[in-house]
Amino acid sequence: MNTIFLYRVVIIFQNLGLEFSVKEIPIVNTNYVVEMFMYDSAGQSVYNQRELGTQHWTNASVSLIVYDVGNRPSFLACKKWLAAVRSANKGRITPGILVANKTDYRETGRIEVSAKEGNEFAEESGLMFFETSALRNQGINELFKFIGEAYLAKYQEAVEHARNA
Repeated sequence: MNTIFLYRVVIIFQNLGLEFSVKEIPIVNTNYVVEMFMYDSAGQSVYNQRELGTQHWTNASVSLIVYDVGNRPSFLACKKWLAAVRSANKGRITPGILVANKTDYRETGRIEVSAKEGNEFAEESGLMFFETSALRNQGINELFKFIGEAYLAKYQEAVEHARNA
């Protein structure tokens, strides 16, 4: 197996503090594994992550901005978090993904943000859009598979460009 290192995945999620983790994504029908180094940064301003997080957001390869579909303020905060990540990466295009989490709330009618509204914001902001339910483990593998495959394609393009230079 060839391992390609994706150094910085920034995840802004409504959790507590800053967490670091590593996830390996095997790419189907290849002998590649993309290893992602993920910085999970709390979206709650009480932790001042917009100020402290920039050291982890600089040179991010991709950013995931995650909101709770049952919590409109978490969705409304996505705009400021996206601006903060983009500001930390001035002069670089940092691909982004907007992730609607807790879609299992549809079963109980606790949705405050529709899929349409999330998708429209993602399109307007130049982001991909995914829906997930961590509780039901739905959409999680597809999200990371997409990131791994996209990064592999970008990596192979860069290698080919370097060979032809």
